[in-house]
Amino acid sequence: MSSYLCRGPYWDDKVTWHTSDPDFTDCFQKTVLVWLPAAFLCLCAPIEICLAFRHGTTNYVPNRLLKQLFRLKSILTAFLAAITCAEVAYFAKYVNESVNGLNPHAPNLPVRFANLSSAVVRLLTYGMHIAFLYLDRRRGRRSSVILFFFWLILVITEGINFRTNIKFAINGNLSEASPLRLSRFMVHLIQYPLLLLQLILSALSPGDEGDVEKSLSPEKRSSFLNQALFWWFNSLLYRGYKTTLRPDDVWDLNPNEKAKNVAAAFLERLAAKKQDLQLGRTLLQTFWPELLYSAALRFSYNIMLFLIPEILRLLINFAKDRSAELWKGYMFAALLLIASIMQSIFVGHCVHQCNRLGLKLRTALMSAVYRKVIRVAQFADGTSSIGQPTNLITIDSQRIMDLTQYINQIWEVPLQIVVGTILLYRVLGVSSLAGLGVMIVSVPILGMVAVRIKKLQMTQMASKDQRIRLTGEFFRAIKNLKLYAWEEVYAKQILQHRKDEIRNLKQSAYLQANITAYSIISPFIVGLAVFATYVLSDSSNILDSTKAFVAMAIFNILKNSITLLPPTIGIVVQAMVCEGRLSHALKSPEADTYVDKSSTAHRTEPAVKITNADFSWAKQSMICLHNIQFRAQQGQLIGIIGQAGSGKTALCRALLGLMHRRSGAIATTARIAYMPQQAWLQSQTLKKNILFGRPMQETRYQATITGCALTEDLQRLQSGDETELGDQGSNLSGGQKQRICLARTVYGDEDVFVLDDPFSALDPKVSEQVFQTVVGPAGFLQGKTRIVVTSGYRFLPYFDHLIVMDDGRITRSGSFEELLAQGDNFSTFLQTRLMKEVRREVNANPVVFEPPNSELSLNVPVLTLQVPYRDEDTLSHKSDSSARGLIVRDRSTGTLDTTAVKPDVKTLTAETKSANAEVAAGKSTNWKSCLSIVGPATVKIIFLIVFTNTMSTVFSVGSSIWLSKWTQENQTTITGEQDTAMRDYRLGYYGLFGVGQGIFLFVSMLMLSFGLTRASRILHNKMMRQLVRAPLYFFDMTPLGRITNRFSADIDAIDVTVPLSLRQCISSVFNILATFSVLIYSYPVFTAFMVPIAVVYSLLQYFYASTSRQLKQLESASRSKILSHYQETISGAGLIAVFGERQRFAEEFDGFLDAYNRMAYSSLTAQRWLSLRLELIGNVVAFIAAMLAVYGRDAWGIDPGTVGLSITYAVQVTQVLSRFVQRMTDLQMTFVAIERVVEYTKCPQEAKWVLDDSRPHREWPQQGAVTFYDYKTRYRPDLDLALSGISCSIAPGEKIGIVGRTGAGKSSLSLGLFRIVEAVGGGIAIDGLDVSTIGLHDLRSRITIIPQDPFMLSGSLRSNLDPTTAMSDEDIWKALEIAHLKRYISQLPEGLQYKMTEGGTNFSVGQRQMFCLARAILRRPKLLLMDEATASLDAQTDELLQEAISNAFSDCTVITIAHRLQSILNSDRIMVLDKGKIIEMDRPATLLSDVHSSFYSLANHGH
Repeated sequence: MSSYLCRGPYWDDKVTWHTSDPDFTDCFQKTVLVWLPAAFLCLCAPIEICLAFRHGTTNYVPNRLLKQLFRLKSILTAFLAAITCAEVAYFAKYVNESVNGLNPHAPNLPVRFANLSSAVVRLLTYGMHIAFLYLDRRRGRRSSVILFFFWLILVITEGINFRTNIKFAINGNLSEASPLRLSRFMVHLIQYPLLLLQLILSALSPGDEGDVEKSLSPEKRSSFLNQALFWWFNSLLYRGYKTTLRPDDVWDLNPNEKAKNVAAAFLERLAAKKQDLQLGRTLLQTFWPELLYSAALRFSYNIMLFLIPEILRLLINFAKDRSAELWKGYMFAALLLIASIMQSIFVGHCVHQCNRLGLKLRTALMSAVYRKVIRVAQFADGTSSIGQPTNLITIDSQRIMDLTQYINQIWEVPLQIVVGTILLYRVLGVSSLAGLGVMIVSVPILGMVAVRIKKLQMTQMASKDQRIRLTGEFFRAIKNLKLYAWEEVYAKQILQHRKDEIRNLKQSAYLQANITAYSIISPFIVGLAVFATYVLSDSSNILDSTKAFVAMAIFNILKNSITLLPPTIGIVVQAMVCEGRLSHALKSPEADTYVDKSSTAHRTEPAVKITNADFSWAKQSMICLHNIQFRAQQGQLIGIIGQAGSGKTALCRALLGLMHRRSGAIATTARIAYMPQQAWLQSQTLKKNILFGRPMQETRYQATITGCALTEDLQRLQSGDETELGDQGSNLSGGQKQRICLARTVYGDEDVFVLDDPFSALDPKVSEQVFQTVVGPAGFLQGKTRIVVTSGYRFLPYFDHLIVMDDGRITRSGSFEELLAQGDNFSTFLQTRLMKEVRREVNANPVVFEPPNSELSLNVPVLTLQVPYRDEDTLSHKSDSSARGLIVRDRSTGTLDTTAVKPDVKTLTAETKSANAEVAAGKSTNWKSCLSIVGPATVKIIFLIVFTNTMSTVFSVGSSIWLSKWTQENQTTITGEQDTAMRDYRLGYYGLFGVGQGIFLFVSMLMLSFGLTRASRILHNKMMRQLVRAPLYFFDMTPLGRITNRFSADIDAIDVTVPLSLRQCISSVFNILATFSVLIYSYPVFTAFMVPIAVVYSLLQYFYASTSRQLKQLESASRSKILSHYQETISGAGLIAVFGERQRFAEEFDGFLDAYNRMAYSSLTAQRWLSLRLELIGNVVAFIAAMLAVYGRDAWGIDPGTVGLSITYAVQVTQVLSRFVQRMTDLQMTFVAIERVVEYTKCPQEAKWVLDDSRPHREWPQQGAVTFYDYKTRYRPDLDLALSGISCSIAPGEKIGIVGRTGAGKSSLSLGLFRIVEAVGGGIAIDGLDVSTIGLHDLRSRITIIPQDPFMLSGSLRSNLDPTTAMSDEDIWKALEIAHLKRYISQLPEGLQYKMTEGGTNFSVGQRQMFCLARAILRRPKLLLMDEATASLDAQTDELLQEAISNAFSDCTVITIAHRLQSILNSDRIMVLDKGKIIEMDRPATLLSDVHSSFYSLANHGH
């Protein structure tokens, strides 16, 4: 056939293979080498066309450089085509002259097809190239993978032709060549440089000319080669190496990787599945293209992987055959390098694609969980149906992401076992089935272990849920727990959950260690079984170097896959557990929206109407609202009153659709706004909290600020309404938080406003102002329907309609006059209560105003303007603002400011400025800090681990060298038969090497598991102990989300990621050491190469480390913001639902996710950048070993066994380095988590809880006398004094009221009494004992406080009253009776064991306040501090409890911090504070009688 194609043979072994100067025949060069690039382009054409039609054209407009590049490529292609056309024309002319005898120099040659077809094929190829260029430009692509490989193949094939022509010229044959041959020579001489130029141009992608934002990632704008080598990432690494990275320095995500786009398809499929959700299948259906692409890359990697044993076989045979040409050995070495490089690129991009897939999976799951939680958390029992919501996004979604790194192992391991067994069969025949049998036997064992690990994982996750839930509650209530000296009690509960978690973690770790050790030793077991079967089954079977080391190479492939089997099993099991938890959460039922909202509203229709309805807090709980009949006409002002626990808040929530309806109907024709009883604020600017996603309307906004009495507060702030609030408004007082929430509610233009007790935290003057200007008949909400819960009675005459609640029922309703006219007990109480308020207020302030209806003056007592004084109406966090150092953030400057007592604003020190920021990561891992925290015992364990791994590696290398010696020696006797004695001797010792390796390996893995679980326990417990003892200001400066992040994500990383990464890192390190040891043993000259290799490795690692650590730190910081936003959403889900802001909050969450994923993606890409380069170093090591083997065959007489041994180990370096870099990077990044935990183990500490040598008497204090002597204190060392020399004495049993202007130091005095802040001068004595000389718990447990904000923790009712179990049930029931709770509690199904929800949300705020009173009664203190303890109670309950307090604490010293003067007018003495000093202290009547006194000024002016 070749005679029809061209002259000469198509293939000639003597020309191509069996020669010292190889080349291809002329016919082969004109056909195959020409057709090959064209065939590649034709095969890729359908793919290019499909992509072009699928994606269509884009709006991308190429820049000037890209246009010029396109033109240059087109011109070069056209020029190449012109050269080919000239060649065809000359050939045609030459043939014509030859045929017709026109040219005597042209011999009469027959026309050969190859001469013409090669030119035609090239012309068609160039035409296709132009078409591909056009399609790529149409799609907006800058660089084409297909065209790059096309030019690469063309350069290689034409390079062979070019070499042939150059060799022809060098040999001196050019002068004798025919004109046709000369013309072809000139064509190749001109053409080949142009082909090289085209290859270079195809690898280029010009940058943008400033028309693209810097935040956009250059990845998609880079060329294929740039992306293949991760070269586009260099600039970010260099920036991180030179400077400190900021979030703005990190590139934005590509559009298809943003949360909004990623979650859209998944949420659509999720909505279609509903209750039939199979989460794994849904994820697969959504993201299968990404998974398929990663699988294709992994499959390509496996092809390259299995080529290496074949190349090794060729190299060993080359070493055996001393007559083989030297160029063949170098060619085999080059093939090894090419296969290794391709293997590295494939595996690098497979991992990169899996990282992308993992980020998308995590993003989709977190978005779905968030949207689920925001829907169900609006109900009191909402989150109980989905488990621990924080764990779902911090741990469970992360486990699914981790699965992507191992998901291809599910099919890869069986594939490698099957292919490896087939290759082994080719080498060792039927003996290879022995190894297969060993692997088959191990499968059920591993399966049983996996089932056990799964059960342990489920139990562990349940304990983790409980721990993290309780931890969050604990730190939310840390101030109150410190005041009650209960932090140790609840910390022990957390540590008990951690103990249960560690117990399961330890069992799981031991099982994981066993299967890890088995997986590492199993390839040796397989090899021993195969070799023993081979040599023992037949005396003629002799183990030579080819069989032994080709089999060893295959064993190493199996070893790598089997080594990954245990972590794969572990990750899959964890992912299955988490998938089940996520599925359960996403399938959890949602309460139906039972509120019927009409589309039109008429003035004659009621705005809200409830008919015969029953409601409950939870689906399974008892009914709390019975037979509700409610009607609110449009424009009415309706008041809801009743005792604490009567159902006022429940009725408000029922109106909004936030309760569980048992029966009846509710309808509304209006848009509703809601203000909850407990203030809810976001960690955003004050303005954003008020606007709440609504557009800015300056006139209405200013009217809202004025009406809600916020003008003066804003004037005190340097940044005004741009001041950023802390977590839940932690830097605001209760009154300010309530007024901001009211401003948020009334700013909108809704039709119905539901206000749940809006005046409870406001002083009389401010509440009067707010009522008159906002809520009342003349306020700017007039004409709107206003449903207001109120615990006071002074505004009742202004309401159009009143509803009286009692025991979950509406017992009375009507106008104020109608209720008074009924003449029953309630009307009598109402009239009596109003008269008491009038008398109290007249005594406090003589200013009077008339009610709007003059007819009421005959029946209604005249209402007075209440005393305009309240401590909380200034920015002080219930304390002196100068002492507190209120932390605010100026959004415009990004700096922190403090509000001081004076109008000017103090500048914070650098330490305070950084208090709210995450601690930046250093540029290297602080190993000393990480090791010092776990103690010397763990350091000893580390030494044992290193020793046992060293011995295991020695035995492993020894077995390989033993095998090499075995294959080199003469294994036959004189008679030609196999020496069985020597065979058994070699086989026996080979087995002993494996036994030694296995023993040390098992011990190492067990010690590692023991040491890691121990270190994890120590880290968690020490962090908990240190944080429990941290002073309160630490928690004021540290967001709760950051602390939660430490105990959830960071501890989980230490529990799970560290063991996984450390096991593989240790294995990889010793494998690398073993490889270099073998290479030095085989080729001592290799030592010279180790120095430059080590230098390059160190430089890469150093260049990479600083950036990667900073990226990981930025990632952790962005994760904290996600948690903070997530927890804010859970606590405010009801409010978000009422305002219809779910979509906006979901979009904000997606924005936080994008910020998180930006850092995570860059961090993962940095890993790939380093991994690829280190793998290339490994490829060079393998190439050097192969080159030394080729060169050493003749120069040093190296035997085949040494060649097999060295290259077998050398080719492992690539895979080992890949795994090592990935795990070492994970480990270093995890050490960021360890350092973050260690950081909190070094937080500031308060004084000791108990001083054994200075404990007070058991009965102390016996009288309750308090003495302050020149007492001075400050909140932090960097702040001014809060109290400047307080000196006074309080007699036993005396009742003291404390008042003062803003920043006077009232709360500082109370906190100093409990030593929440420590004295810097003077002191405090109780019953003559200096409180600074005793432990904190001895002090705090002997005195008590009733705080303004009541707190409850989840657990039994009894544990909330008496967590130390020091009291009997009888004592508890008696305290509940005094606090007027006994009747209610006795009706609960479980009584004292009734389970309280987190924060006590299944009780009203008033009931929770009554619980705090019961706590105080139980402790029977001689010194009681009251911080406006009855602010949240209705008037009737307030009166009852005031009487109970008077009776229960009649012989106690009571200090009351006054927010309303009425509450302290009955005190024995009044202490007036100003600027941290006592300026007045006398009886109330004496102070009021002196018109020049400060107390009179406070009462009369209020400012």
